[in-house]
Amino acid sequence: MSSLTSKGLGGLAPGTTLTAVGQLESSRQSGLGSLLGNALVSPPPPPPYNALARAIWGENPLSSLGNGFLQPATKRKAYFAFRFEDIMRVNNVRKAWCIDHPDSPTMRSFRDRSIWGKSKAQEPDSLKALMRDAVVHSSAVCVLVGTNTWQGRWVKYEIARAVADSRGLLAIHINGLNHHQRQTSDTRGYNPLKCMGVYHSPNGRYYIYELRSERDSTTRQLAWKWRPYEDFKGAVDRPQYIQSIAQGYVAPLASYTSEYDYVAQNGHGNIGAWIDRAAAAVGR
Repeated sequence: MSSLTSKGLGGLAPGTTLTAVGQLESSRQSGLGSLLGNALVSPPPPPPYNALARAIWGENPLSSLGNGFLQPATKRKAYFAFRFEDIMRVNNVRKAWCIDHPDSPTMRSFRDRSIWGKSKAQEPDSLKALMRDAVVHSSAVCVLVGTNTWQGRWVKYEIARAVADSRGLLAIHINGLNHHQRQTSDTRGYNPLKCMGVYHSPNGRYYIYELRSERDSTTRQLAWKWRPYEDFKGAVDRPQYIQSIAQGYVAPLASYTSEYDYVAQNGHGNIGAWIDRAAAAVGR
């Protein structure tokens, strides 16, 4: 496989063959996850918040100073994207402070706009319609990351809708929660936002792209390449949290959005603040 190429700060050129470079992203990642994680090594992205926001929130969005500046009456609407195989862990997260936080009025709470468990629709067009309606009435899409979440077709569509509808976007790892049957945690899953990106085309428009595994016609080896996202082909606005993308390149969403661990970072108490920050980044 050819080596990773990344020109400038705009992202990665679509069609570029990606291979693992440098050290492993995490000793816990293996197989495709390790390959994907190393494939996206790139220069540090510009900070998603301006100087004023950093002065208020600080580098840590969960600081006591930051929470003090948030308006307690504001309650964001969160759409949770996940794979149904993780439903037990997901429900632990979705029920966290859906009502006012009991510890402090400055701790953030949220409303759940998810559709799963509320509909039995199975046809692709019907599912897409439900997702469109739910996402457009939300403030942010929160991707709850389990082991195989990055492979889910509908998780990718929900991410795409967040971009298309200018909603906030964040990822929270939930494999640290004990499995409801085995009563143990699992290895952290791969962040799906690393598999999705925004492409700035030569015609000046922006499109959603995804990483796909393809076999090289010459070497017959599998490699990851950025390709147009098939379930949403229309042009989109550049997300507010991405300052710029060089024409002809893809900006991976993970480089410009926040990623958290529900257990290691006290998601039970802080998830409302995480959602709030993602929504604020797009003016929601």
